[in-house]
This record gives sequence, structure tokens and C-alpha cells, in this order.
Amino acid sequence: MREVYSIFPTRQLIAEIGEFLLQKKKWEDRAIIFPGRRPGIYLREYLAERINSPFFPPSIFSMDDFINTLKSSLSPEEKELSPLQAVRIIYQLMREIGEVREVMERLPSSQFISWSFYLYSLFEEFEVEMVKEEEVERVVQSLEYEVEMVESARILGHYLLLIWRKFHQYLRDRKEYTRGMAYREIAERMEEVLSLLPWKEVLFAGFYRLTASEEKIMRRLWEEGKLILFWEDTGSFSHFEEWRDKWRIEKVISRGEDRFPEKVKIFASPDLHSQMFEVREILKELLSRVENPRSIGIVLPDPSTLFPLLEEVMSYLDVDYNITLGYVLKKFPLFSLFHKLKKLQRRKRGKGKIYYPLREYLSFLLHPYVKNLERGWEREKSRMLLHSLEDFLSSQGVLWICLEEVEEAFFRWENFPGSLSLPQGKEFLKFLHKTFFHNFEGITSVRRLAQELENITLLLLQESIPGDYSLSYEYFSRFLKVLRELQEMEWEEGMDEEMAWGIILASLEEERVPFTGTPLKGIQIMGMLEARNLSFPYLLVLDVNEGILPGVRKYDPLLPPDLRKFLNLPDYRRQEDLYHYQFRRLISRARELYLFYQKREEERYSRPRSRFLEEIIWEKEKREGRLEALKEEELSLPVDLTPPSPHQIPKSEEVQKKLREFVFSPSSIDLYLRCPLRFYYRYMLGLRERVESEEWEGGEIGILLHKLLHEFFSPFKAVS
Repeated sequence: MREVYSIFPTRQLIAEIGEFLLQKKKWEDRAIIFPGRRPGIYLREYLAERINSPFFPPSIFSMDDFINTLKSSLSPEEKELSPLQAVRIIYQLMREIGEVREVMERLPSSQFISWSFYLYSLFEEFEVEMVKEEEVERVVQSLEYEVEMVESARILGHYLLLIWRKFHQYLRDRKEYTRGMAYREIAERMEEVLSLLPWKEVLFAGFYRLTASEEKIMRRLWEEGKLILFWEDTGSFSHFEEWRDKWRIEKVISRGEDRFPEKVKIFASPDLHSQMFEVREILKELLSRVENPRSIGIVLPDPSTLFPLLEEVMSYLDVDYNITLGYVLKKFPLFSLFHKLKKLQRRKRGKGKIYYPLREYLSFLLHPYVKNLERGWEREKSRMLLHSLEDFLSSQGVLWICLEEVEEAFFRWENFPGSLSLPQGKEFLKFLHKTFFHNFEGITSVRRLAQELENITLLLLQESIPGDYSLSYEYFSRFLKVLRELQEMEWEEGMDEEMAWGIILASLEEERVPFTGTPLKGIQIMGMLEARNLSFPYLLVLDVNEGILPGVRKYDPLLPPDLRKFLNLPDYRRQEDLYHYQFRRLISRARELYLFYQKREEERYSRPRSRFLEEIIWEKEKREGRLEALKEEELSLPVDLTPPSPHQIPKSEEVQKKLREFVFSPSSIDLYLRCPLRFYYRYMLGLRERVESEEWEGGEIGILLHKLLHEFFSPFKAVS
């Protein structure tokens, strides 16, 4: 059977597929393929609600799962390589080429491994787009004339085909493959695949732009009469007509019609906080009248908005919610802590006796994860100890410190807090020095470094503040997964310490936390691609700014647009079109639509509203035949400027005694006249804000100059 169904916004894709299946018999003869996994969960739920009794669902796959199933049938003895393992192999192959290694070693270590990630991504594109070796060879020849390329790109371009061939040969010898190689193999061996398929019909649903391998697989099934297509059209894209002409599809069955959301509101916010405040108010209103919270979708084109949303919005609402998006590891505090560790080890000095820079040393120990460790005592004592250590070292007037000398001198300090146990304090500080400093000195292997980082990751999760937050387990487990995978790989021993750190940090930087929850429960919080094929009657889309939506990187360090076009590789325009389609498909299926963008006054921080948003406004104006048919609403954060009643401090006998003994200075008198309460906190209680500025403050310079002048002129005082 060869059928094509075009589903328009007034109908829902999942419901249409569900009803199609309910009219058929023998579900075991059919497979349903979606671009991702989430729509399959919704389809199973739809069938369960309609049947209302136990049943065996049809075979439902994401495209990746479908390819893996076919690949395991064709080559059961082969195993798939993880992206990180593939990057390690490419890194080793690059180092085997003398000219490449020579150029790369002149670069920062992080760039060497970053190039390995780039080549892996490029090779995967070659595979899924079915690029031929002779085409790459012609591209390599043309790169010889690209005189404006940086040296590292020029050298890699020269050896691009060689590295790709070596990579292929290495994997073939070990009976391993990558995701892209699996796609190409299935596409090239479709005649064998057809004989292995256990299904009479394969239904592909929700696809838009196909890669070369996807198109070859699907078209061969179409020619064999085994394919059924479900498109999601919006009436705004010509791609489906091009697809129809290319495949010579004679008949398309249309379901539903185009529509514009019944209610559209656009909000311009000066900052993220005002945006979050309005989102919270909208959700409160929706929850008061919407029966099922699952019908509310929140789309985050910028994943970094996730935690402000959870903190400032979801924590105030008594409602379940589900998060489904990828969040980069480098945004988490643990990644910044690793960076501090690397900086400390890179800046240490000495051989027999090691010295660390004071500022970086204190910055690391006062990181919230470190200063809140529980080691046989309460976290408050850990903080007291480390802040006392900060006061002690700051009073010594040194720029570099030796850990052993600190351990000896600090606990003899006359101002050491009497409330802290001396033996426990010594043990705690020595533990910190051993765990975070000594254990990382002189490491020359990725395996050893990854093992030490795994140890402190587990320590912080179990004994510091991350253990108090449920989401910490999601991203800590991802850190552990990468670190353990790095330990299992065959990295060269005795490498430069900087290179080992570069490999680990670059590997973590490329990784994402795939937040997954319960898609069938509560408000759905998603990224743009995670919302594929799903529909929400009530939809909020945040950060609809140019550069975020679409958020496409236009620059390719090796292949300019003309060469990508020659290789039939997608360029940034195709990615933008994909984002455009996903955005229009999503909003056209909403009844109530709330769009937010940030409109900042400071030009250097400002981004215009997205071209996709401009298109919505223009379309609304055309429909109604008037300008400003869709006005934006300017948001502002409500701020109460009413000054609070001043706190009354009784002048106790102790306070009066201190005042009598206090020697007033011009600055203390000024402070008292401006705010007596601040004077009390500063001079009576001895409280002051910690300043970690790189620059000297005016008061510090004044004190220094007065002391300098006093000491210089004191010998010349007139003798009476």
C-alpha cells in the first residue's frame, strides 16, 4: 500500500494515526516510525484510551531505533561506537600524522580535541548524506587554494580524506560502527533489508526534510509498496510539494485545514525576571480554567532559561511538570569547579615545594560545593573554618602559598575561632588539600585524571549541597557517565598535563543532560526539537529573539557554503528552514499562544525579535487588513520602592561602652550621618561585606598612603 496523508493544523497527528490504526487489523504487520521517541509514548496512550482494555501495540520506533533494529539484523556481530569513543579514535589518528600533530601542538590543548569533535561531526554528516570519497577528494584539492584559512584548518583540510579513510578502516577491523555509518549501510543494502522486514507496512510520520540516507530508505519502501506517509502541513511550506513531485506521488489525502491561533499575545520584557513573572501569572490563570495541565506546553528555544523558569515560576505553582530537553554540562556549577581545578594546577609553581596562587586557591575553597562539605561535622563549621582561613591568608600579605605551611601556620593564628575543634579543623583542611590539590599534582594520563574527578564528583554529591536538590542527580550522573567512559578508553600515557585536562573538559563541554521525565503528566517543558509532532492547545514560547530562534551557527571552520553545497551537505539555511517549520507547525496547532521576547535598552545586550515573530505579526495584519492588528505588551517587573521602617537598636550598656571607647574617623562619621544602622553593623558588630575585586578600593589606597606618609615623615618630627 502506498498512501500519503497531509495533516493540517485543525487535526492532530497522533489522533489521526491512532484512528488509522484502529481501522486496521493485524497490528503486528505494521511499524510506525517517528523522528523522535516522545510521539510514540503519546500514540500508545491514545490507543490505550480508545481501546480501554489490554492490547499489544504495534511496533513503534524513533528513526534511530528503527535503523539500529535493522542494523542488528544485518550485522549482529558488530557493535555501535559512542560519539566519545569515536572522537578518541580520530584524535589518535590525527596525532599519527606528523604534520597535523606538529601544527596542533602549537595550539591550546582544548583546540586539538575540539577539532576531533568537529571531524567526528563532519564524518557523520558524510555518512547520513551519503557523500562519496571522490567528492571529498575534489573538495580537498579545492581547499589547497583557500589562502585565507587558518593554518590548522588548512592542514586538516589537506589530510581530511586520509583521516576519514583511516577512521573507516580502524572501525572495520574492530567490527564497530557509528550512527551515521549505520544509516548509510541500511540505505545501501535496502534489497537485503526488504527481505528481512517482519512488517508488511511501515508508516513514517512527522518527517520534514530528509537526509540522503533517510530518503533512500523511505523511497525504496515506497517503490516496494510498503510505505505510508503522514505529513504535518501548515500550508506555508513548498517542501511537501517538492517531495510530492520528486517521488511522483499521485494522490495526497488531506485532513483538516489551516488556521491561525484564536488568541495570540506578544510580550516584550526588559529582562529575564520580568518575563518569568508574567509567565507565572499566565500559568496561574490557565490552571484556574484548564482541566488537564498536560494541555499546556512551554517551549524553551534557549535551554539556559530552564533553571530560572523552575526557580521563579514552577516552584510557586502546585502542579506537576515534565522536563524534556538537552542542557549542556558546561552550564552547571560542577563544570566551573573543574575549570578552577585546572587553573590551579596550571598556575602552580615549584618542584619540591609546590606553591599555589592565593586568589585562585581561596576562590576554589570558597566555591559553594567545597565550603559546604560535611566531614563529620555540620556545614556551618566548614564555612566558618574556610572563611577564617580567608581572613588569615588575606592578613599575611602574600600572593603565593604552600599548602603544608598553611596547615601549620593557620592553626597557630591568634584569631582562630575558639568555637571550632582544632583536631577536626586540621583533619578537614588536610583532607581538602589532599583531595583537591595533592591528588591532582603530576597527573599525566586521562584515565588517572578522570578517576580523580570522578572521586570528587561522588564526594560532592554525597556530602555537599548538590545532594539536597533532586535535579542534581540528573546532571551529576551525566558527569559520571562521561568520566567513566573516558577511563575505559585507550588514551596514551605520559601525555602533557594540559592536554589531559583539555581532553576531559572538551568532552564534558560537548555533552548534554537529556532531562527526561513523565511526558504524559503535568505541564510539558520542552526544547524546540523535543516538541516535534506534539500539539498543545495552550502554548508559551519564551525567548523568541533573533539569534535564539533560529539558533543556527552559520560559520563552518573547514567547509565554506559553496563546498558544502557541492557535497550536498545541509548548510545553515536548511537548518533555519527546519526551525521555521517546527515553529510554525507548533504554533498553528495552538488555540492560545503566548510569545515572549527580551527587549533590552542597552544596545550591546539587545537582540531584535525573531524574524519568525515578525512573520506572525505580518500574517495577522494581512488577515485583518489593518496595521497593528497584533500589538505587543511591554512588561515591567513590579517593584515596591516603599522604604521599610528602620530597625531600632537599643543602646545597651555594652554598646554605650563601645561608643565611649570608639575613635571616630571622618569616614565613620559620614557613615553614621548617612545611616546609623549601617554604622552599628560596621563598627559596633564588626560586619563588613567581603570584597573580591581585582582593583584597589579608594579607602584602601587612602589608608596605604597615610601609613606611607606617616612612616616617611615620622623621623623628621620637630623635637620640642
